[in-house]
Amino acid sequence: MKPILRKFSPAQNQSFFVQTVRGKDMINPWHYHPEIEIVYIKNSAGTLAAGDYMSSFQPGDVMLFGAHLPHTTVHEPRYISSNLKTRGEAITVHFLLQNIGRDLLETPEMTAVNNLLTNIAPRGILLKGKTRDFVITAMSSIISLPPAKRMLCLLGILEYIADTGEYEILAGKGYTNNASDYDNNRLKAVYDYTFQNYHRPVYLEELAALTHLTRQSFCRFFKNTNRKTYFQFLMEVRIGQACRLLADDTLTIQDISNSCGYNNMAHFIRQFRKVTGKNPLQFKKKMLATQRDAMAM
Repeated sequence: MKPILRKFSPAQNQSFFVQTVRGKDMINPWHYHPEIEIVYIKNSAGTLAAGDYMSSFQPGDVMLFGAHLPHTTVHEPRYISSNLKTRGEAITVHFLLQNIGRDLLETPEMTAVNNLLTNIAPRGILLKGKTRDFVITAMSSIISLPPAKRMLCLLGILEYIADTGEYEILAGKGYTNNASDYDNNRLKAVYDYTFQNYHRPVYLEELAALTHLTRQSFCRFFKNTNRKTYFQFLMEVRIGQACRLLADDTLTIQDISNSCGYNNMAHFIRQFRKVTGKNPLQFKKKMLATQRDAMAM
């Protein structure tokens, strides 16, 4: 099942969208949108899926999803019922990157926020510790603020998250092409090349020539920069792309293995389990069940 595009319409005197959702209004299919989203789960629990990430969520969780990242929250039935005693509640904020302003984001004072929104948010994050507590307080008040103060509150939330770094990144790096994470032109070239060629055998000699290094120098350069070998990174990219394709119930495991650069099914399964902790069939069944549950609610 492919994710659907959702659209949000802020009020006329606002540049971004803030709302409280309760009960059945919290239901979300497997979807994506161009807006960046912050979600405070005030009262609910269930399953969270974001990219190739799947886990449970609970009351008090705060998530940030970057633009175009497929995601869903499948709530336990009691939270989406009409029973006022158990009905769930969440506060959400949706905003476009341009709402913040490119000129503002490129100022020295906003370097950390710019990095958060352009390089980290595309994989989704789950807030932790004091950062989560701070954002819960801010999200609880933003709903009642006048428009100008809402914008200041949003900037305060983003600055706090960016400065503390108290969060768990959700989707794997291989799920999205984040070559923009790196200012180094040589490394960006390697990332771009990998995402264009992961479906076929990739050799160190090609990458060494691309970066104008010897084979040995390239290996040292990549590991020193990424704290992993190039082939560990290539495996993450291939498995990340496989996770994306496994969300489509029209493709077989063999088709996905072949399209992600694996001509040996056993090798594909071993590497998939190494990265995700599950075999491809287990992951596919859980992902499709999560999507069906979200669509059925």
